Amino acid sequence: MDLDEPQHPWPVGRRSADGTKVGVVTVNWNTAGLLARLVYGLRRVVAPGTITEIVVVDNASTDGSVDLARALAAAGVVHLIENPVQRYHGPGLTQGVNHLARCADRVDLVWALDTDVFVLRPDVLDVAVGALDDSGAVLAADPEDYTPGPAALTAGPLALCSTLFDPAMVWRPRYRPFLEDGEPSRHLVADLHGDGRPVLAFPFCADRYLLHLGRATLAQVRARADATNRYGDWAAGHHEPHYAGLPDGAALAAGFEEAFRAAVPDDRPETLVATLGC
Repeated sequence: MDLDEPQHPWPVGRRSADGTKVGVVTVNWNTAGLLARLVYGLRRVVAPGTITEIVVVDNASTDGSVDLARALAAAGVVHLIENPVQRYHGPGLTQGVNHLARCADRVDLVWALDTDVFVLRPDVLDVAVGALDDSGAVLAADPEDYTPGPAALTAGPLALCSTLFDPAMVWRPRYRPFLEDGEPSRHLVADLHGDGRPVLAFPFCADRYLLHLGRATLAQVRARADATNRYGDWAAGHHEPHYAGLPDGAALAAGFEEAFRAAVPDDRPETLVATLGC
């Protein structure tokens, strides 16, 4: 089966006159609890008014993720794409961006996020969008090794967990989309580098705008002993969270969890929907 979906090029247009609008795409496989926390962060932590669309692509989860995502979709919080089979991370992201391309009038920038990301700071998009604009870059993401430092144009590889980009410039036929690969964004970033498009290393994690737990899906692959998953062997030795190398990562996760549980006291989908004010 060919897992990679063709790219639907983004309509070329201008940024919204009333401020930058961001569409979020995330891909889920059996991480219902993390999906709930990501959506909570996007709707209750990020400064309101910037995120206009959230697309959740589910790769045939069996842990209650689909029920959660359906409830969020019914409440108008997310758009849900349900895959009947495991299509993996890269192809799922491409599906989600293609979906946003169909409502491009409501989206200026696309933010691809892993489900195991906790949003820690409400100004994350204000600062990241400003850095993207100031630098003239078309895409911003953490450096691959999460090295601390100021935002800077780079020719090096970037991490995928938080990738903000201008789809009118990036989601074009000359650049490969997110593909089925252990590093789904590497071909896209390499194509941008090769074409001379400026790319920004932005410290989403090092400056604690976000906390990336890391390896959450691999942990599920290992826990379920999923022999059909092509990353099963890799998951055997790469399933512990890495917290993007932050020494206080576990403490940051615990702090976020405390705030989340104070707002969302149980795991029922309707509780999260009610908390989000839907």
